[in-house]
Amino acid sequence: MRITIDMINEAEQSRNPVLENTISLRGNKISVIENLSITKDYFECIDLSDNEIIKLNNIPYLKKLKTLILCNNKIARIDADIFDNLPNLNSLVLTNNKVTNIYLYDHIYILLSHFFFFPFCNIKKYIF
Repeated sequence: MRITIDMINEAEQSRNPVLENTISLRGNKISVIENLSITKDYFECIDLSDNEIIKLNNIPYLKKLKTLILCNNKIARIDADIFDNLPNLNSLVLTNNKVTNIYLYDHIYILLSHFFFFPFCNIKKYIF
């Protein structure tokens, strides 16, 4: 399934608990991330959970995007330059995917180091 303007227009749109404009593209059998420029950078949160995405790539420049949810896909690969187009991304959710070693991706390691601001992360022997 492809992301189309009709899919964007018909998708559930709301404000999440942290007041981000959110679009839910869950469960549409999307296999490739494409055409997100159709959103015209309106959303701070995009939920692409429960699809069939195998590669995290091809995301256009989305300055407003802060949260990207990709739970329950088949993601095994993440392009190194993906985060160049998401300058304000501060939450990336990859629960239940096929990524086996995030430390292979320097950009994710840097991103993770910004996410872990909880007090227990400051413990010297804490390893994430």
